[in-house]
Amino acid sequence: MKKGKSIDLDVSKIGPAISRLVYRYHVVLFVVVVVGSMAVVVFLLNNTILNATDTTQVMPPAVQPFDQATIDELSELDDTNSSTDISLPSGRINPFSE
Repeated sequence: MKKGKSIDLDVSKIGPAISRLVYRYHVVLFVVVVVGSMAVVVFLLNNTILNATDTTQVMPPAVQPFDQATIDELSELDDTNSSTDISLPSGRINPFSE
């Protein structure tokens, strides 16, 4: 075996080493934390929006048929295709006339 340097593991040097590491890479660490946080926020918002607009679990309302009274009232209404002239006040035009 070769003789080499022995590794001194001193607990008192860990604090300053971490401090130097944070001081040296504080900009990179800040960017990583901010980008990671934004990715988590976008992911959570996307899941919330997808779950809020999921209509597969919503039951459609029950369709109720017309009763005879409603059919009679509808048949009594005037035909909308009739060409009756409507008297408008002076200075006004009918935007729906052809």
